[in-house]
Amino acid sequence: MRNAVLLTVLCFAGSLYAQKPAIKTEFRGIWITTAYNLDWPSSATLTPKQQQQEFIELLDRHQKNGINTVIVQVRAAADAFYKSDYEPWSYWLTGEQGKAPTPFWDPLEFMVAECHKRNMELHAWFNLFRAVSHDKFFKPVKDHAINKNPDWTFKIDNKSFFDPGVPEVRNYLTAVVTDCVKKYDIDGVHLDDYFYPQESKKETIDDAKTFKKYGKGFDNIGDWRRDNINKLIKQLSESIHKTKTYVKFGISPAPVWRHKSSDKNGSETDRTLTCYDDLYADSRKWIQEGWIDYLIPQLYWSTKHKRVNFAKLLEWYGNNTFNHHIYAGLAYYKLSDTEDEGWKDPSQILEQIKLVRENTQIGGYCFFRSASFNNNPHHMEDSIRKNINSYYCIPPPMPWLDSIPTKAPISLTYSQDKQAVITLNWKTPLPAVDGELPYVYIIYRTTGKETLNIHSSANIIGMVKENKFIDNTVKAGQSYTYYITSTDRLHNESYAFTGISTRVKR
Repeated sequence: MRNAVLLTVLCFAGSLYAQKPAIKTEFRGIWITTAYNLDWPSSATLTPKQQQQEFIELLDRHQKNGINTVIVQVRAAADAFYKSDYEPWSYWLTGEQGKAPTPFWDPLEFMVAECHKRNMELHAWFNLFRAVSHDKFFKPVKDHAINKNPDWTFKIDNKSFFDPGVPEVRNYLTAVVTDCVKKYDIDGVHLDDYFYPQESKKETIDDAKTFKKYGKGFDNIGDWRRDNINKLIKQLSESIHKTKTYVKFGISPAPVWRHKSSDKNGSETDRTLTCYDDLYADSRKWIQEGWIDYLIPQLYWSTKHKRVNFAKLLEWYGNNTFNHHIYAGLAYYKLSDTEDEGWKDPSQILEQIKLVRENTQIGGYCFFRSASFNNNPHHMEDSIRKNINSYYCIPPPMPWLDSIPTKAPISLTYSQDKQAVITLNWKTPLPAVDGELPYVYIIYRTTGKETLNIHSSANIIGMVKENKFIDNTVKAGQSYTYYITSTDRLHNESYAFTGISTRVKR
């Protein structure tokens, strides 16, 4: 009987202790750009099957890199990578705006399914204000918004932008996003840094007529423009969260809100574009008011940059979270940059991740962008896999959206086959007090007399949605204890876990 499997069922409840040697909750994101076929698909002339295979390979790669969230551009220029009720199919998908894929498939539906298979979140990335990216690429089709409502846009630098000062524009953009949230099982809505375009001496924003018509109560056109963006962000937030309470809303703004020389609340930066003054985007207000769930400022400078220093700016954001989430946007594409002194050292990206993790107010990071990983520059991808992201990690919970954990799985059992493969099975617990059932189960494993540290990811060996887990990495004669918890859609983990101990037969 000594070689027989020893079975002990363990059930524990309450807070689950200890200091974490490995990070368990962290946002690890990657931007996937579809515009201009920069990241995916590599060409609009590929067949649907080829495009699907490319996306699968891309996901598999980033899963190995420890990424848990992909931010996919689904609307680049008022056209869509999904079946929209409002806008035509994207030029970058089929090579012809308004032309559906043949044979038909829905890219967003496919991408969501593939991400969820891998327990990765998908955030749908919208370029809200860019109506036409540039005249040289293609002319918008007849039923494009710019043709149906020409008074909704203005032009600058050969690009057409929706005018946020027009109330109908704000309603339209909200409807576009809400339609996507309703129809697809996305985990988040994401906006980039396109708001009002930056003006120059040669190019200015042509919205004087709009200001005259809708600017009552404002003496300053800049304040009016900021108010237009604020109204839209608030409107979007309310619509998204009303439609699906678990869908996150995040924005990736230009990195500097305001300089301290202009505002006592600003950052120690100098002589660069600011969200507030140049793009009329009051990004600090959005998170302060709780209209958005996270910010990913594009912190693309190095730790040696004198005017816009990564470390100082990261510290500023850490002091301005307002109990919401800040993740650092990292410039992976700058690994070979020679203009910024700090980026001459390829370990700069590792130094930035180190600083992110040392700042307890910063919840993670996001790499720009997917194709920058191609060819593994400086073997940095190897370092990320082996050292930086060698353990499982789940996105951090958002208690303002949901703070109630699911219950732990019940009736845990196991079996072992002749190849020393352990199969765990369990039953779904009763709903939590908010009515939610588990969305994902987390499997932990310890060896011999090792004690489980539930706050560490070092012992996590898998995450699954089904009530079954197969462990084919065990060794004969070794004793193991498995523990299983559950989480809801927003990663609130059960207070209790269920455990089972085994010794693998020789």
